[in-house]
Amino acid sequence: MSIFRRCARIVPLFLISLIFALPVRAQSARLHTDPLSLEIKAGAQGNISIVFDHVEQLYGLEIHLSFDPAVIQVMDANASIDGVQVSRAAWLEDALIAVNKVDNDQGVIDFAATLLRPAQPVSGRKTVLTVRLQGVTEGTTRLSIEDASLVNYEGMMIPTEIQSGFINITSGGKLPTLGLGGQPAESRENAAQPEDAIDTAQLLTLVVVFMVVLTLVSSVVLLTAQQRRQGT
Repeated sequence: MSIFRRCARIVPLFLISLIFALPVRAQSARLHTDPLSLEIKAGAQGNISIVFDHVEQLYGLEIHLSFDPAVIQVMDANASIDGVQVSRAAWLEDALIAVNKVDNDQGVIDFAATLLRPAQPVSGRKTVLTVRLQGVTEGTTRLSIEDASLVNYEGMMIPTEIQSGFINITSGGKLPTLGLGGQPAESRENAAQPEDAIDTAQLLTLVVVFMVVLTLVSSVVLLTAQQRRQGT
């Protein structure tokens, strides 16, 4: 049997084993405002929600938001409790709400909750909370998700991508055009640019190609050496 025929048998098997050995890239959970931009008039009210997508086995979460209190104020969702609260989603009705607090002076919203046994973890897309806003004066503010922690039933962190929203208070003007990352085009130049991320898929592809070439060369060298020994 020729060297190349032997290699033709070895390399396909090697490639198949590599394909099944490659890890599958799981889709990260995403936490964002819904809608990503909201326009209301000064003195009027509107709703904006915090939603997660692509979550697997969520059991608890903690979210911290910020806004410009000179532009908007948060309306109280529960007048029977002291302070200002946001409205939690229906699936959290039986959950333990550790924190639900709004500071309209500082422009801060803190929310933390966990499901309790025997409740089952949730997956997919869910609304976490809804914020009832009132426009104070004309301007634009970011409803920024400053920090967020999502955990599963075992208390392990769930990797999460975050996308904040924008609220425009007008006297009937046009909502500013959103640029990259959901930011108004006029503020995009001053926004921090995200660092370049390493593309794991490209890296794995290069590794596979290198290993295939290395295996092919090694097979040819080995078979050539064997034939030389047999010839002597």
